[in-house]
Amino acid sequence: MANQLVEHLATLNKRLDRWLASMDPADRIDALSDVHDGVAALAQLVKRVRRETLAELVDLHGLAQVSRALDVPEERMLRLLAGGGPLGGS
Repeated sequence: MANQLVEHLATLNKRLDRWLASMDPADRIDALSDVHDGVAALAQLVKRVRRETLAELVDLHGLAQVSRALDVPEERMLRLLAGGGPLGGS
């Protein structure tokens, strides 16, 4: 499933690149503003879904087990669950 998403995003990237390349520079500037807003919205969606999925995993398996499985300190997991940034060890 994740591979399909990556493939869809790669296809979207190629189409977007061709679409932007076909525009004159003035129109491209305006279009890039819309693209930027869309990408920012997508990034927020990914962060929200990641946080919700992590919360589901913690509900199912407990914080300690999920923390060990992801090799992320429990304190970092709690910050992420609270909305404190991207997943990663610290």
